[in-house]
Amino acid sequence: MKQVATHLLPVLALALFVACEKKEETPATTPTTEPATQQTTPTPQATTPTLTATSIDVNTIPVSEEFEEEAAKEITAANLEQKLETLEKEISAE
Repeated sequence: MKQVATHLLPVLALALFVACEKKEETPATTPTTEPATQQTTPTPQATTPTLTATSIDVNTIPVSEEFEEEAAKEITAANLEQKLETLEKEISAE
């Protein structure tokens, strides 16, 4: 798990850097002569969606300590090897 985190952290940092980089916008060029037959109609303003902050109750997020009791009931000395093989197959499938 540490290895994944060690590789993921620089990638995320780079992604944040690229995402936050400001781009210079060049003004759109307008034609100097407009045809006389073309009517100018007002264009509707594009509405940008507003982002609302969502509140998350951190007490509802499951953590590994909550699964220890369940694992202690499910995994016994008799089925340890079987459970380990099942977990290894799940991890290798990803």
